[in-house]
Amino acid sequence: MCKQYSIPTRAPVKELSSKQRDVIVWGTPHKGEKIRIDYTNSKGEDRYYETTFSGVIPNLQRRYQETSSEYIRSKLEEFMSVRPCPPCRGKRLRPEALACHRGGKNI
Repeated sequence: MCKQYSIPTRAPVKELSSKQRDVIVWGTPHKGEKIRIDYTNSKGEDRYYETTFSGVIPNLQRRYQETSSEYIRSKLEEFMSVRPCPPCRGKRLRPEALACHRGGKNI
């Protein structure tokens, strides 16, 4: 994936462009796009296969939802944090709905 998107593998994350970081975090920009994986097998033969790359966050979300192991779930939770949505401040309503007020309070 790094080869296909010209992402240096030894560069610090802060030196990557926003497009390069987005590919790593969210996956390839075109859903279902194939990435070529080149490798050398145990017999010394050069091989390749093609696969998709969903990105780090979608991969962790999928693993969290699919696991039945509490241990795995707790390890994945170490990478999560609960934060209210900035636009609605955790009220789970669109800005248009929050703009309606009655008695000094919104919905």
